[in-house]
Amino acid sequence: MEFFGIGAWEILLIGLIALTIFGPKQLILMARKAGGYTRKFQLMWQENMKVLEDEVRAIENEVTDVKKEFENVGAELQKETNQIGSQMQENVTQINQTVTENTTTPSDAATAPQVDQPASPESSATPDAPAPASLAIGGDTPQNSPTPAHYPAWTESPKQ
Repeated sequence: MEFFGIGAWEILLIGLIALTIFGPKQLILMARKAGGYTRKFQLMWQENMKVLEDEVRAIENEVTDVKKEFENVGAELQKETNQIGSQMQENVTQINQTVTENTTTPSDAATAPQVDQPASPESSATPDAPAPASLAIGGDTPQNSPTPAHYPAWTESPKQ
């Protein structure tokens, strides 16, 4: 049998040396004090273990509460996501119906009236043409503008 790496014979030898140095009365008092300190140490150890176990239980309770909250929030988010998904599906269905109703079939396109195309820029007025008449500031009589009208760049021929 070993105690902290010390064998039984070594413990017996230490006990005999202590008995010869301190005497039998002092050795009994010292053993009693060592037992009292051991008991105090055990009580402190048990008390600390209770405190630690209480703290661990409290933390576990908080974790389970937070877990339940997350599950509730997750369930609510899932509900809202499902509602949004169904609303989006309804909107897509309505858009598809509207597009289907508004599109023309090839047979409808052949019978549809042709829309006149606007005049091409080449057929419009050139910068050399006289400026349009404008109204005088105070009266109703039209007067010719002293400066020619400015046309956009795409109507002018490229200068080389």
